[in-house]
Amino acid sequence: MAYTDDTTGGRVIEQGVGPVKVTLAGTVEVGDLLCYNSGWVVADSDATATSDVALVAGEAGVSTKVITAYQEARVSGYTSGTAGNLLYLSATAGGSAAAAGTYPTVVGFELGGGEVYLKPRMGMGGAGSIIPEDVPLYIGDVGVSIQSTGDGMLKISADHTTSAAAINMADAVTFSDNITMASGKVIYLKGTGAKLASTAAGKVTIAATGAGNDDISMNGTVTLTDNVTLATGKSLRGGSSTGAGFTVKVACSTADQTVINCVGATGTSPKLGLFGATPVTRPAHIPNATVATVTKFNLLLTRLRGLGILATA
Repeated sequence: MAYTDDTTGGRVIEQGVGPVKVTLAGTVEVGDLLCYNSGWVVADSDATATSDVALVAGEAGVSTKVITAYQEARVSGYTSGTAGNLLYLSATAGGSAAAAGTYPTVVGFELGGGEVYLKPRMGMGGAGSIIPEDVPLYIGDVGVSIQSTGDGMLKISADHTTSAAAINMADAVTFSDNITMASGKVIYLKGTGAKLASTAAGKVTIAATGAGNDDISMNGTVTLTDNVTLATGKSLRGGSSTGAGFTVKVACSTADQTVINCVGATGTSPKLGLFGATPVTRPAHIPNATVATVTKFNLLLTRLRGLGILATA
């Protein structure tokens, strides 16, 4: 038989724990769940202000009446479902239900035989307290919550849509297992201008929109295990205009060997060295030979100029 609460005055307090006197700010029935909202009133799951259940009404009363209420109570007068089932705050004022409402709040459990045990704030605050699976713990409002979606699983949610900092971790965080990003989501680094994203299975995009030539800096050794492809119109840049340079090396059996050595310049004359040679500026122009027997030599000069190793004029 499905669980049904009786909010019309048919409940009976069989046993109460932690009796307190409270002054009502509205009409209540015996066994109603109470919250403090500008006075003690019946609670419901429709709003934050009325979902913070604190007490169980031990008496019926109207506004301004002082009644006895309990921190916990065994109450009869219900149509019971299954003993042990959790009960939630109902959308019906003062009542409990077998299913969670808009603002899910666990308020007790069924005992069977038409009785329930009401315990407002059940599982909250005590050592070893357990919040039931699929019941969110809301922080501030329903837009921010923590909940367990299954055994050993934790979900942290924030619905802020106008900020990239909906969940802000202001200190070091250590992850001891894999992190999986949902499809289409990104990791922003200090604003939205720098981000990590996966555009498809097995694909990673590192993007930065800052000004200058240091949008993405890699300050340690980087090992690439696959090809590097530059987009059309893009260049590989290194060194600096103050004379610092960079090298391209290949691994050899004895030691890495430099095949290209580039050095920057303050003007427009960078230096280049091939196969370990000391970098020099671009060689000056060599006029064509005029003797017919040196045709092949001229052809060699043409090809060197075509590669950019010699200036054309």
